[in-house]
Amino acid sequence: MLRSGRIRAMRDVELYRALLGLTAPWTVASVDVDLPGQRVVVRVDAGPGPYPCPECGTPGSRYDSKPRRWRHLDTMQFTTWIEADVPRVDCGTHGVKQVRVPWAEPGSQFTALFERLAIDLCGSARSRARVGCFGSPGTKAGGSRRGRSSGPGPAGPGGRAAARRG
Repeated sequence: MLRSGRIRAMRDVELYRALLGLTAPWTVASVDVDLPGQRVVVRVDAGPGPYPCPECGTPGSRYDSKPRRWRHLDTMQFTTWIEADVPRVDCGTHGVKQVRVPWAEPGSQFTALFERLAIDLCGSARSRARVGCFGSPGTKAGGSRRGRSSGPGPAGPGGRAAARRG
């Protein structure tokens, strides 16, 4: 039973900061849990700066920031996302560059932990259809942008693969 929103929020923030292994300047700003939608959104903040240029490491001030979103490992059965306004730094040598985030590779829509799990599952799956449960970045796992069920993919329980076997 939740005692108060403030206590719960503080515990959620501390929990996800530890789970993500964030260090300064990165902090968890908030954690939003959508029970009916079975979704968790972890908002991460980069702090006031200065920030290192991703090319040379020279500290610089924030030029601006870009909103980004990454699919993370599920929290229990809840689809989990990390969102952040990622700063861009104005480097005297390299110009305006987006700083690197510690949880994902540059340009990725997935956290490094999610990518590792996907790679491991793809390597051990007998067919590509069995890995379809991941969905795409704009969907809930297993769903599609056209409104397909958010349950297991076609090879999951009750899917086409089960129908062929039985």
